[in-house]
Amino acid sequence: MTSKQTPMTPQTLAQRLSQGRIPVAEALRYSMLLADALRKLHEGGGTHGAVSPATVHLTATGLELMPAPPMDEATAYQSPEVLHGGPADARSDIFSFGAVVYEMLSGKRAFEGRERGAMAPSGSPAVDRLVGGCVAQDPAARIQRIQKVMLELKLLSVSAARAGATPPVRRDPA
Repeated sequence: MTSKQTPMTPQTLAQRLSQGRIPVAEALRYSMLLADALRKLHEGGGTHGAVSPATVHLTATGLELMPAPPMDEATAYQSPEVLHGGPADARSDIFSFGAVVYEMLSGKRAFEGRERGAMAPSGSPAVDRLVGGCVAQDPAARIQRIQKVMLELKLLSVSAARAGATPPVRRDPA
């Protein structure tokens, strides 16, 4: 594969992120597709346990959520309770989802390694509200269902379209 891959070329989200921050409209589209994949998984009684850019395969028609990678690859995206040996559930998948969405929109990881401090603001209060509701340290304080996340994503996309622009996200100089 070349370093100039396009979304039409099968690649992981990790490979796409290595090319730089994803434009907001594209990141919101991928976010909705990922949320829908998690919704289907959760409605079937399953959980993923290690959602990360390495487990998201971008395809010509959308994306596919792949099985969990080895634990050392997913650590930066896992919820505190999973990192401490607890079982994965829908709320831990929502945490991982939020960390992935933050990275798509900001171009930076929400967390490094096993550290779970406060994330830097993205530059968009609407994005920060959505992601903040996903990555709360306490599972009880997180958004509890992926359907709620999907509703918030739709509202974010609609308000951006009505404003004629995408939600502003701080861009760091390269």
